[in-house]
Amino acid sequence: MRSVFFGVFQSFVVLLYILDNETNFVVQVSVFIGVLIDLWKITKVMDVRVRLGRHAVSGAAGVGRG
Repeated sequence: MRSVFFGVFQSFVVLLYILDNETNFVVQVSVFIGVLIDLWKITKVMDVRVRLGRHAVSGAAGVGRG
């Protein structure tokens, strides 16, 4: 599970670097899509639920996953 979070962190750092260096728009979009895919992977590793109210996001690692 830590590797998924570390991958998101790495992808986010790369995205910030790409945006800072004003690279080609196509490269920026592809890196951004990669970050979105990495964020989606978190939902597969953890049981993430978003509710409106007091608790915005809750999750439990590996619950119900086999």
